[in-house]
Amino acid sequence: MKPLIRHVLIQYLLGELPLAERERIERAYFVNQEVWEALAETENDLIESYLYGRLSQREREQFENYFLVSRQKRWRVALVEVLKEFARTPE
Repeated sequence: MKPLIRHVLIQYLLGELPLAERERIERAYFVNQEVWEALAETENDLIESYLYGRLSQREREQFENYFLVSRQKRWRVALVEVLKEFARTPE
């Protein structure tokens, strides 16, 4: 994925884009499978970056104040966190 596209999708996921740009991205991912997949991949990377402490302070605050407002997204983060812990646990 191109770095510029990834950057815009991160801004979208963190609620940093103007309304018109958010709507443009939403229209695109509903009709274009590649955009949908890029958004899903970026969201997964963002969750992992949050859990591994790789976000800047500003990004972390945006993630917690915007992304984690959704119950579904909090659930996804919790699931990834459990899977991360499971992967570290020796048998």
